[in-house]
Amino acid sequence: MSDTEDVNIPPVVSERLAAWRKHWWWSAFMHYSMGVTGVTASAIAATGSDKYSQSAAVVAAVCIAFLGFVQPERRYLKFVRAWRRLDSSVLHFQFGKIGHDELIEAVEEGESILTEIEIETRRSPDTEKQSNSD
Repeated sequence: MSDTEDVNIPPVVSERLAAWRKHWWWSAFMHYSMGVTGVTASAIAATGSDKYSQSAAVVAAVCIAFLGFVQPERRYLKFVRAWRRLDSSVLHFQFGKIGHDELIEAVEEGESILTEIEIETRRSPDTEKQSNSD
């Protein structure tokens, strides 16, 4: 049995770590799969005017619309930053370099990262211009 197996990570922390990892992985997967599918379908659509080309054009449009509306890249970036911060702290915790308080601080920092990016995402260009002119 290794030293790290003796250290129990609080369930709330390990659950959060797993959820953030799942969110960033899924968002990255959706970003790349929709992007590659959209570009491939667009290339197929450009090759002709048969029913396959028309179907490919619809697939390309849906993929590109998904990327623009859902913005999985933005979701990926926020969750990977939060996950990396917490993952590093969990590793330090497992090796006894930090305690429970520091581990909870890492969870709070991860949540702050997620909130900060959500606030930035909600800002419109008009809101930015108004706040900069004040």
